Amino acid sequence: MRVLVVYCHPVPESFCAAIRDTAVDVLKARGWDVRLLDLYAENFDPVMGSDERRAYNERAPEDPALKPHFEHLAWAQAILFIYPTWWYGLPAMLKGWLDRVWATDVAFKLPAGKGRITSLMTHVTKVGVITTCGARPGGASSSASPAARPCCAACGRCALHAAGRFSWRII
Repeated sequence: MRVLVVYCHPVPESFCAAIRDTAVDVLKARGWDVRLLDLYAENFDPVMGSDERRAYNERAPEDPALKPHFEHLAWAQAILFIYPTWWYGLPAMLKGWLDRVWATDVAFKLPAGKGRITSLMTHVTKVGVITTCGARPGGASSSASPAARPCCAACGRCALHAAGRFSWRII
């Protein structure tokens, strides 16, 4: 199994980083091929410019900095997102990554007229989300649950749901 780990946290010594390291170790111990994408470490630019937005429904973004990200998505059979929950949501950096990388002609194809969106990500058969949250006992479930939905929703719409291989659980 080829697993893309998408990690998003600005502090290298964070609890989230320890989770990332453990997850990568466990996946490798299972014999899986793992690629780690650390959005903060690579200084990913989450800002979609006006020209990119205008062309969003027509073609994949042309920013050369996004090409390696497109290649990671094409390579992956599974994706694991690891990030903190901030203000009941995912970090803006990760939201920008989803907006810019899970794009037309990369993750999906828009129909020419009426019709359904076509997935270009059916090779991804598993998606996981690990999110941390600084809530009091009993509050973590209600805080973390909405934060996992954007990643799950993006993956579900673009890839797995259409292929009938998508399920979501809070554990």
